[in-house]
Amino acid sequence: MTALEYYDDDWHLYTYDEKEIIAEKPARERVQTEVLTSEIAFYLHSLAK
Repeated sequence: MTALEYYDDDWHLYTYDEKEIIAEKPARERVQTEVLTSEIAFYLHSLAK
C-alpha cells in the first residue's frame, strides 16, 4: 500500500506493509433520532413565556 502526502511544500511517497497495519474496529452505528422540528419549535416557544 502506498500513500502520497504533501507537506512542508514537498510531496512524499510512503510505502507501507499491509501486514504491519493494525486493523481498527468499525465505528458503532449511529442511532437515528426521530424528532420533529415542529415539536422542538413548540417546546422552545413554550419556554419564552
